[in-house]
Amino acid sequence: MSPLLGFPLAAIESDMIAAVTVPIVFATIPIVAMLLRHQRRMAELIHGAPTGRQAELIEQLRQDIAGQRKEIADLRELMHQQTIALDSGVSARLQPPASPAEVSTRAIEQ
Repeated sequence: MSPLLGFPLAAIESDMIAAVTVPIVFATIPIVAMLLRHQRRMAELIHGAPTGRQAELIEQLRQDIAGQRKEIADLRELMHQQTIALDSGVSARLQPPASPAEVSTRAIEQ
């Protein structure tokens, strides 16, 4: 039986392990460098400051949002004013009728 079939790593001499390990390490260094460079670029794209056309679009969107917020605030104010006006009109109509003494006093005053 071949010694390589039972325990393949134990049968390999340390010189052979070094001869195989060194090229593998040297081959992985550029791969790791490429992955790190890619990760750095992606982080800059995601977290970096917008430039050029992208910055213009963001500023335009901010202005649009500010305009819409002001318009909503104006509409809310108008709605509150109309609600108060309606409540005032309804409450005036819901007053109890004038007593006969008040009616006669008003008639005399006119």
